[in-house]
Order: sequence, then structure tokens, then C-alpha cells
Amino acid sequence: MRSCLLSWIPGLLVLLVLTGCEDPIVDSVNCPAVVEPAIVIEVRDAQTGAPEADSALGLLRDGDYVDTMRVTGVTSEGAPLSLAGAMGRAGTYDVRIEKEGFRPWTRENVTVASGNCGPQTRRFTAELTTSGR
Repeated sequence: MRSCLLSWIPGLLVLLVLTGCEDPIVDSVNCPAVVEPAIVIEVRDAQTGAPEADSALGLLRDGDYVDTMRVTGVTSEGAPLSLAGAMGRAGTYDVRIEKEGFRPWTRENVTVASGNCGPQTRRFTAELTTSGR
């Protein structure tokens, strides 16, 4: 009987040790399976408020890294509204939005911090003014 009880002690000790440990998978952050952009720019006409992302060129630069922004958001009518770029990448960016008939819109040294699940997306509205042509 005594030898039978002694055979259970190692298994019981392992069980006690394991139940006292924290499971790193349970304590980790559940990140979505989507890569987030570092910067999102809503592009609008400064005078009318109309969306102007259609055919706008958005460029992001962080040192040697350069990215061309892509349309990411649309209005309820389906018109392109915003541009996004630098997918999954924190950094310090110079941002430039260009569109024919408008003056370029720029922001320099836009810092995007890294979060638990990727970059902490920075959002801006580029209000484009006409170039006077």
C-alpha cells in the first residue's frame, strides 16, 4: 500500500508545479490577423469638403524606405476617401499628398510608435487647396 502511494507522489508534484505556472499563450495579446497601416490620410478639397483621394498620389518616406499609399477608405457613395501606407511598419515619416490642380500637402517627422499588434496608426485629414491654375 505504501509503495502504491509513493508512486503517485512524482505525478502529483508535476501537476502542482504545472498548475502554478502562467501559460504564456493565455497571457499574450490576441492580435487580429490584419496588418495595420502606419499612416492613414483622409484627402478632401479644403473649400468644398469633397473627397479627393481618387487619383491622388500619397508618398511616405522614412530614411531609405519609401512607400506609395493606396486607397483604403471610401464614402457611403463609393468615392475614394483615404489613402494608407507603410503597412505594419512603425517609423518617422515625411508624408506628401499630390493631386493635379491642387497644391501638395505635406507633414514632416510624423512619428508612428509600435504597439502590441503593430504600428499605432496615425490618422490625418489632408485638406487640399487649389493651385490657382
